[in-house]
Amino acid sequence: MKANNNQWYVNEILNIKGNPNSNFKRSLIQLSKHNTPTKKNELIIEIERGIYTKEYKELTKEYYLKF
Repeated sequence: MKANNNQWYVNEILNIKGNPNSNFKRSLIQLSKHNTPTKKNELIIEIERGIYTKEYKELTKEYYLKF
């Protein structure tokens, strides 16, 4: 990985799903100059169509007026 070649290390990976039954659509990767064990987390956006998870609402509440 080019990041490792430049002394950047994966600190955390957040895998994102649209709903509990879908495949991962995105991954957010946090890099750090410190080589620590990688934390892996998962975020699900919707429980079902139009019903958002508590975690997604908390993450995006400052951007959406309806939350």
